[in-house]
Amino acid sequence: RDASLAADRIFRYTDRIPEVSQAVGAKFLNPLSRTLSIENVSWGASRQRKTLDHLDLKIQSGETVAIVSLDPIEPRALANLLPRFSDPQQGRILIDGEDIALATLESLRAEVLYVTGSDPCFTGTIFENITCGSSEFSLTDVTAAAKLSPPSGPRSWG
Repeated sequence: RDASLAADRIFRYTDRIPEVSQAVGAKFLNPLSRTLSIENVSWGASRQRKTLDHLDLKIQSGETVAIVSLDPIEPRALANLLPRFSDPQQGRILIDGEDIALATLESLRAEVLYVTGSDPCFTGTIFENITCGSSEFSLTDVTAAAKLSPPSGPRSWG
């Protein structure tokens, strides 16, 4: 019964029509090298209340930034806008001056890693998660990769 309910949720999810689509003539987005800019962005799940209301934010490549709010929905909403899981109802998001709405979803999402604290996707060991189950990496490779990652806490852009 549990498996049937889980399968039903998966099928309903995969059958959904995505909120966003790729723009006609979308172009490849180069990796962030200078600035992530959020300009006058507003977004809300309902018309009555805006979760984000005229947000302006500029993050330089290499900066460490924490998005903190008393309402956990606000940082989550911002995090969902970066890979275009949803689009702002107003304003725009730019990577090095390029509007992400005009980028291919593939190139944008290759640059954005989104993991919430409650995601069950990282259930294996640290070794398994870093190698994604691939046997081509040694313990030395994995240790070196782990040392390159930022410490726990605020994440770094770029």
